[in-house]
Amino acid sequence: APPRAAAAAAGGGAAEGDEPAQAAPAGKSEGKGEGKSIGARVRDFFIGGEKLNKERLAKLGTSALLSYGAVSNLNAITLVIVAWCGFASNTGLSPLAPGQWKAFLAAYTALYAVVGNLGRPLRFTLSVAAAPFFDRIVKFFQGRFNLKPALAFGLTVFCVNVCGSFTYLFVGLRVATLVAGVPLLP
Repeated sequence: APPRAAAAAAGGGAAEGDEPAQAAPAGKSEGKGEGKSIGARVRDFFIGGEKLNKERLAKLGTSALLSYGAVSNLNAITLVIVAWCGFASNTGLSPLAPGQWKAFLAAYTALYAVVGNLGRPLRFTLSVAAAPFFDRIVKFFQGRFNLKPALAFGLTVFCVNVCGSFTYLFVGLRVATLVAGVPLLP
């Protein structure tokens, strides 16, 4: 709303000579994107308003699928770290302590069900944005080691989605538990 209309709505009254603020007609918006959630506007900015799903990612190429795997791993591992620290903070115990694993998995599952699902549009958007980076990695392996595209892709998956994910899990979990002052191990 314009500043004067906002002031009037906030109880400041209309200034002399101001016309009362009028609502936009039903079904019409004042500007592009109005009425959409922030997430929808961000998604539309990056992908042009089209529905982004796994089928569209597949059409974008293997690098988009590779980046989706990496982004999804980062998301899942970040949620493991957050759940671990939260669980250990609440119980004073490591999830690896005897009898604690089932309760930790319940906490992680609840966190993933909420945050993980809400973050899905962001994961798709980040995957599309990161695809050129992964394409450069694949091309680097092809050129540097004279590999066929499929083998370069497999090497990239191994380096990023396997080695990179485990490294982030172990180092991230260790750093987070040190910072939070919670137990990593029983």
